[in-house]
Amino acid sequence: NIYIAVSNFYNVIFSGTGTVTASGALTIYGNVTINNYFDAGSFTHYVYGNWVNYGTFVYGTSTINFTGTANIYIGISTFYNVIFSSTGTITAAGNLVFYGNVNIVTNFYAGVYTYTVYGNWVNDGLFDYGTSTVEFIGNGNITITQNDFYNVIFGGPGIFIATGSLNFYGNVTINSTFDAGSYVHYIYGNWINNGTFLYGTSTIYFSG
Repeated sequence: NIYIAVSNFYNVIFSGTGTVTASGALTIYGNVTINNYFDAGSFTHYVYGNWVNYGTFVYGTSTINFTGTANIYIGISTFYNVIFSSTGTITAAGNLVFYGNVNIVTNFYAGVYTYTVYGNWVNDGLFDYGTSTVEFIGNGNITITQNDFYNVIFGGPGIFIATGSLNFYGNVTINSTFDAGSYVHYIYGNWINNGTFLYGTSTIYFSG
């Protein structure tokens, strides 16, 4: 078993048959390839290149900050907190699961994939929704800032609270609770309510 203390790297490949565990924050200026096992612990790790996961990524309570200036591709993986802050384009190359919060500082291109989100969604940049599906399935009160989506599913036991206007260019499916607040929301697809819609003083524009 291998432990990696605070350090800077260019390309990193996690391979072999043992466990590889971070014991401090890592900065990786190139690509990350997980062929076997990497435990991120509770640290914040900065990644300037692509993320390729063929093995097991133990996310713990870590934060992965995709940053820098290069274009970044992220393969199928499961994360805790993620920050998208690169000034290059950040593009998904597969389905992603986020057990913590998603923070879009610059951009994130979602493509055709499905994203499962257990935490809050903060968008201060560009979310290019493509034909993606975002499923919110966390516990407790989950907040969603102003954003454009394609398909969205509100599932799980949580209450999903809009803190700004939302545009849905695909379908909206409410399987749990969606609190629309006092905002104007635009719906371009179907509206399916199998749960609880807390309308507040909102306005829903059906604008297909």
